[in-house]
Amino acid sequence: MKQEPRMRRLFSKASLALFFVGALTAAPLFRGEKNGANPKFEISFPRSVSTAPLTGRMFLVIARTDTIEPRLQVGRYGVQLFGVDFERLRAGSTVTIDGATLG
Repeated sequence: MKQEPRMRRLFSKASLALFFVGALTAAPLFRGEKNGANPKFEISFPRSVSTAPLTGRMFLVIARTDTIEPRLQVGRYGVQLFGVDFERLRAGSTVTIDGATLG
């Protein structure tokens, strides 16, 4: 079986880690807590995910239930999905998704 290139594996791990960090950040919304009229999510990744800056797209999925994985609930009439491009993001730096982000 052919092995994936190193960058693809790194990107897959980073994407998965960033997705889960975003889901954890959104946890207060799942519990019905109010963050004010204009919610703001700041998503980052730890140095253990990557020591090199990453470039990609950050997704945030806001769902009403966790019985099905949130990204699998996305569809024409599904849950809210927001995305932001980022370039050369370093560990600990944040990507912001707020009221100005299209979704």
